[in-house]
Amino acid sequence: MSLELVSNFERPVPATCLSAPPRLRLVADSTPADAAAPVFAPVVSLATGAIAAAELLPDWPIQTSQAPAEVQLDSSIAAATLWPASTGLWLRVSAGQFADRCFPARLGQTLRRAGLFTDRISLLLPETLAVRRGLDSVLWLSSVRDLGIGLVLDGFGAVHGSLAMLRRLPLTGIKIDAGLVATLPDDAEDAAMVRSAAQAARALGLDVTAGGVEQESQRAFLSSIGCQQGQGVLFATPLPAAELRGWACAQSRAAARISPPLVSPDP
Repeated sequence: MSLELVSNFERPVPATCLSAPPRLRLVADSTPADAAAPVFAPVVSLATGAIAAAELLPDWPIQTSQAPAEVQLDSSIAAATLWPASTGLWLRVSAGQFADRCFPARLGQTLRRAGLFTDRISLLLPETLAVRRGLDSVLWLSSVRDLGIGLVLDGFGAVHGSLAMLRRLPLTGIKIDAGLVATLPDDAEDAAMVRSAAQAARALGLDVTAGGVEQESQRAFLSSIGCQQGQGVLFATPLPAAELRGWACAQSRAAARISPPLVSPDP
C-alpha cells in the first residue's frame, strides 16, 4: 500500500487504484472548451432560506468527445471552489461509479488537487443502489465515509424497506422522494410516512432534506416535522454555475438577517 494524501488527513490508498488510468481530472487542466456549463439545483434551509448545498443535475447537455461523467465531475468541483465555504456540493452516484472500487480514492485525490475539503462534498446514493449488500458495496461506502465525504440516501421512500437502510448504511443524511412531497400536507398517509421517516432519521443523527418542494404549505409542514432542508421550484429553479455563485452569496446575506428560525420542529 502506498500513502497518498486524499483528504484532510493521510490514509492508505490501494496501489491498484493509484496505478489505474486517471478518470477524474481538474477542469482547469482537462475540460474541453466545448463542454457546456454545469447546472445545479440549490438545496436551502427550510428555516432561513440560506443555501446549504447545490446538487449537480445529471442531465445537463454535454457537447464533447470526453466521457460525460468526467466532464460533470471536473466542472462541478471547479465551480464549487468559487462558492461560499458554507455551500456544499452534492453529486449523484451512477451505477458505474458504485461498481468502481477505485472511484472514492480518485475522487479524494481530485478534491485535494482542487483545494476543496472533502467535508463539503456529499454523494447522493439512489435507493436502487443502496439495496446492494455485497462486500464490495460495503467497502465502497466505507471508503467514502473514511474520506470525510457525506452519503445521502436519495429518493428516500420510493423503495420498500427504506427505514431499515438508515441503520445498515453509513449515511449522513436522507433526501425524501419528491413523489411523497408532492401530496403534502393534504394526503394523510404520505404525511404520516414522511413524518415517521424524518423522526427516524433525526433520531439517528441524520440530516433530512425534502426534494420537489413547490408550495409554501409543503415547506411549512416539512419544517414543522423536523426536516431541515428542501429543494424545489419554491426556492429556485436550476441554475448554471455562474449564476449560482451570485445567488448563493445573496441568499446567505439575506439569511444572516433572519432569526430565530421560521418554524420550530414538533417536540
